[in-house]
Parts: sequence; structure tokens; C-alpha cells
Amino acid sequence: MIKVEQLVVQLGDHLCKHSILSLLKQWDKDSDGVISKSEFVASMKRMLDVKSDEHDDADDIIGMAFDTIDNDRSGTLDLHELKAEMKKLQERAVKLAAVAAQKAKQAASLRKAQEARQQLEERKTRLEAQLVDLEQQVEAQRGEQPLAVKLGQLLEVDSLSVADWMKKWDKDGDGKISRVEFRYRSSSLGLREHEKDLESLFDRLDKDGSGSIDLSELDKGLRSLQKAVGDSEARKLQDELRLQALREQLASVANAQEAGVKADQADQAIEDMRQSKGFFGRLGDVVKNKNINVWLREWDRDNDGTISRLEFHHHIRTLGIPCSDAELDDTYNGIDRKGESTLMITHLRDYLKLVLEKNLQTIKEEEKHLKQAQSLRRQAERLRLEEAAKDAMEAEKKEAEAAAALRTAEEEQQLEKKQAEERKRSMEELKAAKEAKEKREKKEFDERVERARKERKEKEDLIMAQAMAAAGREIDKEKQALLRRSL
Repeated sequence: MIKVEQLVVQLGDHLCKHSILSLLKQWDKDSDGVISKSEFVASMKRMLDVKSDEHDDADDIIGMAFDTIDNDRSGTLDLHELKAEMKKLQERAVKLAAVAAQKAKQAASLRKAQEARQQLEERKTRLEAQLVDLEQQVEAQRGEQPLAVKLGQLLEVDSLSVADWMKKWDKDGDGKISRVEFRYRSSSLGLREHEKDLESLFDRLDKDGSGSIDLSELDKGLRSLQKAVGDSEARKLQDELRLQALREQLASVANAQEAGVKADQADQAIEDMRQSKGFFGRLGDVVKNKNINVWLREWDRDNDGTISRLEFHHHIRTLGIPCSDAELDDTYNGIDRKGESTLMITHLRDYLKLVLEKNLQTIKEEEKHLKQAQSLRRQAERLRLEEAAKDAMEAEKKEAEAAAALRTAEEEQQLEKKQAEERKRSMEELKAAKEAKEKREKKEFDERVERARKERKEKEDLIMAQAMAAAGREIDKEKQALLRRSL
């Protein structure tokens, strides 16, 4: 079933896209300068694509629309009548378009609010995960406190001098703390479960590896234990500060979420207020911008001082007020006629003044709530933007840390590569030096061997010469002896 309101809206939309004058010329099929009821009905059905077999009441509804426009009840519409009414319909379509734009704006605002809620929820989830991870990490670190820190904390309690500690731990009084004495005193402090770590710690304190800790080593060892305690306390403080920062960030997100919820509730309250106005309130929104007397004179075209039900329906609908036929009928029947059987213009004027008065009160209340809602929305948006900025800063910080870590890794790789190259070069230099040394030593050895050979040969030659000389002398002696005997 087609309704008058639907018909008017469709016609108004169509008129916004076409020239009114050209449409009227198309409707005037017999070119007599006026449009008959049959021409109007046929043209409207054709323009709005209304089929009689689908809407059996279409002719009657369109005919009713014709009757409301036919002010002089002549059964025809002249150009002046049609143009004036069509202009109103066109204006109404523009208003409806503005309403649609406003609804689209509200929808966009709702989407933005939803996106804001989602962004805050995602940030909250990330921060909660970080908090849980950090709490678990801190708890694990506390449970796995190094022996050096525990021992350092126990030693700090007594606040003894190095010499006093030596006396206290040195059972046999030899001025040194043996491995057995160290293990015994540590166990007496409740550190039995750290036996393997105690052995390792003793080796660290025993710098010279003598198997005992002397006064100098104990002094350095106590300083290192105190430093371990200080470093541990610094880490604890740093962890607590990080935990506190995460908790504060979560509280900030919760504050932003709460502000968003309050803004949403305020917006919804205003929307509920607008939706609950009913026809009376919607009519008031239109009346506030009208001169009631001028308005009613336009309604009373035949100057009979009365408004029929059909005229009332038509004029209200041309205002672009969303309403049903039942609402219009209830309003028409409910207007105080002061005993009259017909609805006089004066009755309608009194009713519209009452509507205007009530509407002004509603407007003030609505404006008050609107200001509050806008203030809450601005606050929520400010907090959301602050959280978004924090999120962006944290992301940039993580990216910078990742980049720095990458640079550090690359630098370490380059350093390691450089060190490897230096080691290789050093090895090559050492090898070359070793080879040169070996070559030099071999040369020197060969030279020594050669000198020794020469010296030995010279010595042998000398000995040989001396022996030959001695042999020659012996021979000469023998010859002389033989000669003497022969004489």
C-alpha cells in the first residue's frame, strides 16, 4: 500500500533532479494550460513508477494529493497552483536531504567513537600483556637471586671491617680463609643449598689461585659483593619504576575509556530525548522557525477560516515531519475546538502556540544536555588523542630500540670481523716473524756450522802440517842416525 507521505517524498526527490516547468509541460498532454486530475494521476504514476496492479489504492492516494493541491476546487490545476505546491515539495526534499546528511554525520561520529573504543581496548590489552610479562620476569629474578647478592646482603647486616671478617672466618688463625673455612662459614649463614655456587664464588675471590683467600683478596671480594648488592637494588628499583609506569599507563587508558563511556551515554541520552519527542515535539522543531500567522494564512487558501482533515494531513506532511497517518489523525482530533465541530484556524493557532511554548522549554533542556555532551566528547577525544600519541611514541621508541639493537648487532659483527681480521693478521705476522726467525736462526746455525767446519778443517790442517813436520823431523833424525852409524 502506497502512502501519501511516501508519495510526497518520492515526488520531492524527483523535483530536485528536474525542472518543475518542464515536468508540468510534460503532464499537460492536451496543451490546454491546465492539468486535469486524470493527467495528474497518470503522470505521477508514470514518474514514480507506481503500478496499479501492485498498488490498487494508488489512484485514490494520488487523487487525494491532487485534491489538496486544487485550492479552488476547480477539478484542474493551473500552472500557478502546481508550481507553488511543487516548490514546497522541492523544499521539503531539500530538508529531508539535510536530515539524511545529519544522520550520515551521526553515523560517522558513531563509527569514530567505535574506532576510538577499539584503539583504547587494543592499547589496554597490550599494556596488560606487558605488565604480566614484567611481573613474571621480576618475580623470576627475585627467585633466582645470585649467591653473590645474597651473601653480600648477609654480610652487610654485620657491617664489620675487612680485618674483623678475616678473624671471624679464619678458624685456624693463619691469616687466610681456606676453601673449607669459606664453605663452613657460608653454610652457617644459611647458604647450604648453594654449594656448587659457593665453590665457584670462592674461585672468583681467590685471585691468585692459591687455594685460600688472603686479606687483600678478601678486601677486593667484599667490595665486589657490595657492588653486586648495589646493582641488584638498582635493578629492583628500575623494575619497580617500570611496573609503576605500566600501571599508571593502564590507569590513564581506563580514564580515557571511562570518559568515552560517559560521552557515549550523554550522546545516547540526547538521542533518546529526540526520539521520545513524538509528533508534538517534532512539530515544535518546525514551528519555532515559522511565523505562525503568515503560515496559517498560506494554509487557508480558500479563506473559509477552517482546516479540513485532508488539508491538515497535506500541510503537515509538506513540512517534512516524519509521522504516521494515525499520529496526524490523533492530533487533528485532539486539538481543542472550544465546542466547535470543525477545526478553525484560530483553534490551530492556539494549538501551535502551545506547541511553540512547550518546544522552547524542551530546546533549553536539550541545549543544556547538548553542551554537557559536547564537553564530555571533547574531553574523551582529548584523552583518546593523548593515548594515541603515547602509543605512537612507544611504537617509535620500540622501532628506535630495534634499530639501535640492529646497529649494535651490526657493529658487533663488524667489530668481531675486524677483530678476526686483526687476529688473522697477527697470526700471519707471527707466522712470518716465526718463519723469519727460523730462517735467521737456520742461517746463523748454518754459518756457525760452516765456521766450525772451517775451524775444524784449519785445525786438522794445522795438526796435519804439524804432524808431517814432526814426521819429517823424525825422518831427518833417523837419516842422520843412519848416517852416523854408517860412518
